[in-house]
Amino acid sequence: MRLSIETNFPQVQRALDTLQKDIAAKATARALNRAIEQARTQMSREIRSEFVVDARFVRERLRIKRATFFGGKLGLVATLGADSKPRSANVIRFGARENRQGVSVKIKRNGPRRTIGSAFIGNKGRTVFIRTGEKRLPIKPVQTVSVPQMFNARRINAAVVAALHARFPAIFERELAYALGAFNGGQ
Repeated sequence: MRLSIETNFPQVQRALDTLQKDIAAKATARALNRAIEQARTQMSREIRSEFVVDARFVRERLRIKRATFFGGKLGLVATLGADSKPRSANVIRFGARENRQGVSVKIKRNGPRRTIGSAFIGNKGRTVFIRTGEKRLPIKPVQTVSVPQMFNARRINAAVVAALHARFPAIFERELAYALGAFNGGQ
């Protein structure tokens, strides 16, 4: 008895190579997205440990652009940045309180509470203004450091980067195991 099998091994090998690249690309994109989400949380914690702002304020101003894998193409860029119009924050976000001399604010957690003379809270409690002339008008809002500037403090930036370097290998392994499990039918 004679058994003869003919096949196109080069085409099968190319298909397997493509499959390996697809699984690796999907796992990489998922790992980058998970890592950038964790970096966003870490960044918020670090900023809030240094500055007197709430988590919602920081979270609203940190945007994530996710890594993608679509149609066999991998976009290997996952970025975490500020909103499209980076603006300085009004000092109302830093626990502003009116007193007899003006408005007192505390910007850094370790810093003192400072008073801004001739300032007042207006706009239904949403903005601190200061008079720029001798008369009632003109006025201008009192602005301070923005969230991207807060992140650029060396200590905060270094802590977030160190956390990313420490966590990324474990995240990648977990996402690769998930992609392989999904490919194998969940076995």
